[in-house]
Amino acid sequence: MVQYLRGLWAHIVVEDNVDDVEQVVFDGPDAVVLGSFFRRVRSTGRTFTMPVAMHLRVGGDKLVRMHLFEHTLLAQQAFKGGPDRHTATWTRGLGTALRRPAESGPRAMPSDSAPLGVEQGSGRVPGPRTLDQA
Repeated sequence: MVQYLRGLWAHIVVEDNVDDVEQVVFDGPDAVVLGSFFRRVRSTGRTFTMPVAMHLRVGGDKLVRMHLFEHTLLAQQAFKGGPDRHTATWTRGLGTALRRPAESGPRAMPSDSAPLGVEQGSGRVPGPRTLDQA
C-alpha cells in the first residue's frame, strides 16, 4: 500500500489535494467513510473531483484493513486528456434509510444527507437501492 501511494503522489500535485469527508458510519471495529477527492495531474495540469468510499477496520489501536472505492475513470481521463475538468458527485437520499437506533445496529454520525449514486454531467449513474427499496 505504501508503495502504491508513493507512486501515485509522484504523478499528482500533492499541494493541491483536497480530501472532503461527507459522512462516517461505524459499527464496532468497522467504519465506512464517504466523501470526495480533488486532485491535479502533474503531467497534464488537469483536475478531477471524484466520489470515494472507504471501508476501514480497526484492530486494537491500529488500522488493520482499508478498502478504497473510487471513480477511477475520472482519474484515467484526467491523466490521458479530454475535458479540462472532470467531476462526479454523490447524489443524496440514502442517509435516513441507513440511520437506525444505536441499540439495533450501525450508527451514523450526524449528517443531513448521504450518497445514493453518482451524478456525472447531465447523466446519472444509478447507485445502490435504499433499504426501503430492497
